[in-house]
Amino acid sequence: NLQAYQGMLQTDLDRTMQVVLALDNMSGKWNKYDFIRMLGLRFKYGVGADLVMLCQIPHVGQARAKKLKMAKINNVDDFLKHDVNTLMGIMKCGKTLVEEAIAGARKVKAEELGLAT
Repeated sequence: NLQAYQGMLQTDLDRTMQVVLALDNMSGKWNKYDFIRMLGLRFKYGVGADLVMLCQIPHVGQARAKKLKMAKINNVDDFLKHDVNTLMGIMKCGKTLVEEAIAGARKVKAEELGLAT
């Protein structure tokens, strides 16, 4: 039953989070944008707060995020410090997938810095 409920939440998560953020902005004035955003990402990826940043990298889900965390890669900056071969070994995947993940991590970093177009 709990998994079914979680599935329903994830299905409509984006719209639900938009409504909660709009309520906060219009009337609640809780000023909890970052908290609400993080909560939404935790639901979306099904991970704790410590893995959310890694899960925003393409091809990194819960299992790969845990592997990266065990390898002392805790965020996008740590991820980008490693070369393709090292990441292939940690993530247990092919070169193309890792190259796409690196390109995606660069995009995530640019968005974080407000440089994305």
